[in-house]
Amino acid sequence: MTTGAGRPDESGRSTRFRMTLGRVLLVQVVTLVLLWLLQATYHV
Repeated sequence: MTTGAGRPDESGRSTRFRMTLGRVLLVQVVTLVLLWLLQATYHV
């Protein structure tokens, strides 16, 4: 699919990329919080 300027339409790709990036960052933050809780709970 092309736009009027002859470029490929990247709006769909950009939106999907941003959604995927947001999910990945969310998973990383949740993982870091869980690891911090484990470390704080079982600190020797």
